[in-house]
Amino acid sequence: SLQLLDASRNRLAALPEALGQLGSLVELTLAENCLSAVPASTGSLRRLKDLDLRGNPLEGLPAGLLTDTPLQHLQLDERLLAKDGSLREDVEGREAYAARRKARIDKELHGKATGGDVNFSS
Repeated sequence: SLQLLDASRNRLAALPEALGQLGSLVELTLAENCLSAVPASTGSLRRLKDLDLRGNPLEGLPAGLLTDTPLQHLQLDERLLAKDGSLREDVEGREAYAARRKARIDKELHGKATGGDVNFSS
């Protein structure tokens, strides 16, 4: 089943709603296209962790993409970002995405601080 899809630099102006049927998709790269929107069906991508949308004239994101997926890495252009680099306040679902991202980072930092899976016994 398809886990990685790279459709970057294809001058895509739209994506089909059927994109949401790619249930095994983990990484989606759509950089450098002409997309002004992402289909609402992307909220159905239950395994999606990495999404690259840089270089598209996006006007927004579907809330389900940020609330209903396990998305951890989202790459966007400045038009949807606040000055501090976080998602703009008017982007629906940003709180859920930010909380999930913070939990992942906290877990990674805790693992590094406690030695993670390193076994120092001889």
